[in-house]
Amino acid sequence: MFRLLAEHTSDVVMRLDASLIRRYVSPASIRVLGYRPEELVGGHPRGIIHAADWPRIPPLLEAARRSSEPVCETYRVRHRDGQLIWVEGSYAVLADGGFVVSLRDITRRKLAEQRLEAANAELVLIASRDGLTGLANRRRFDEMLAAEVRRAACKRHPLSLVLLDVDRFKLYNDGYGHQAGDDCLRLVATAIGGAVRRPDDLVARYGGEEFAVLLPGLDENEAAAIGERIRLAVRTLALTHHANRTCGGLVTASVGCAGIRPEDLDPGGPVADLARKLLHEADRALYEGKRRGRDRVVRASDVPSSPEAPAIDGEAARLDAVARFRDRCADAALLDRFARIAATLLDMPIGFVSLVERDGVVVTGRHNLPPTRLPGRSAFCAHTITGPEALVVEDAREDPRFRDGAKALGVAAMRFYAGVPLVMPDGNGGGGHRVGALCVADNRPRATLDAAQRLTLSTLAGMIVREVVPASDAERALPEPVS
Repeated sequence: MFRLLAEHTSDVVMRLDASLIRRYVSPASIRVLGYRPEELVGGHPRGIIHAADWPRIPPLLEAARRSSEPVCETYRVRHRDGQLIWVEGSYAVLADGGFVVSLRDITRRKLAEQRLEAANAELVLIASRDGLTGLANRRRFDEMLAAEVRRAACKRHPLSLVLLDVDRFKLYNDGYGHQAGDDCLRLVATAIGGAVRRPDDLVARYGGEEFAVLLPGLDENEAAAIGERIRLAVRTLALTHHANRTCGGLVTASVGCAGIRPEDLDPGGPVADLARKLLHEADRALYEGKRRGRDRVVRASDVPSSPEAPAIDGEAARLDAVARFRDRCADAALLDRFARIAATLLDMPIGFVSLVERDGVVVTGRHNLPPTRLPGRSAFCAHTITGPEALVVEDAREDPRFRDGAKALGVAAMRFYAGVPLVMPDGNGGGGHRVGALCVADNRPRATLDAAQRLTLSTLAGMIVREVVPASDAERALPEPVS
């Protein structure tokens, strides 16, 4: 009866002796393995099991000897025609130390599983890749940032981040069209990839025209060197960008770098907090680079921390420009109106226009702000005019320059500030002088302004200058809007 069952089942049934020599093979071997039973009897299983899979068999046999139940394993065997097929082998030990083995052909199932695994792997790849550039996407970056922070903390090695933003990309899109904008981003992505050479580094499209490079094992200075390599690679593309006048009419990038030192890492500390800090510091450095004129690399350690604003070259000529601006703008209601418009458009409770004079800052146009004059060079606006573009302070209490509210705006509760310089033309075709600022503020912390909000504030600042300065003069040195 047992022979009848064995010879009519679709699985191959074998009996092995204690030396693993086959003593019986059922006729199903012809269909499954291509061998007649008599060709297999007397042989050892190792002769047809794939060499790479054989190491799994001895432990399987030992497990069968220790178990009262059959044990199973999947592996490859060689068919008589030379092809490899997948089988599921079930092994049960006999009283004489031998085994009863049942082999079931699972090749179709295994191939289906492999196709499913490949499809899943492709889906994972698609889900982690940016469709436009082929780089890792924001989701993949966030996952790897958390993983690398955790690994850096465990291994006590540094970790750095480079954030890069294509300068005035909105104006590029507006001027050349979205297809050209997409082509530009692809070329920039290729340039970044060519400048980042280590296999463990991650290059990702962080969002829009912003890219991120995660650099395990490198400190901030080493990251800055790679950031400079990236900046030069983007500039070397020599892509024309007429709206990027101050950077030579080419596509350029601003780069911010930040690093976490081993001594700052706590293996048991919150990973999310460290990741957030690294991102925040790199972002601050990036926007400091933009504020200083773009197309440059700035480290987080380069961002000013002194409450006293640095001196400005050509201060005497700048103060003359301040006097001319004040003389030409006798209409305080005009500046009040612009302050109100800026606050309304950016959804802020406070708006104001300031002039940075020799001994302090004077608010000449205001919305929800009392008449104010601040001494010295420690006010927000005194810092704003040290660079050609926007200064944004998300929380004055977290910024070493403005922790003392009295030094910030004279209002202790002032927390958020954003300002862009008012550029008074010099009348000689030069870049003009930064005489003051158009600003918005809030009594609570806020997230940084996005590109559209910065452009709005910059455009309004340019409109103020056009209202104050005769058109013939203004056309000689119009401020370039931020984007």
